[in-house]
Amino acid sequence: MSDVINFQGDAMECLRMAERAKGVEEKTVLVGLARAWVLLGEQLRYLHDDTNSDLPEPSPLN
Repeated sequence: MSDVINFQGDAMECLRMAERAKGVEEKTVLVGLARAWVLLGEQLRYLHDDTNSDLPEPSPLN
């Protein structure tokens, strides 16, 4: 599913930016954005899979 792959790419870009960030607050925001991209991709996958009965929990990023 290409949409999920694109979301994963966005999440990875946020993590790369977090590694380069100088401030703790900036790093925290970027890691949170990465988690949001992952969750969005998982929810999209869920919406395309009719066999699931519950929304997925976010996967750990590390």
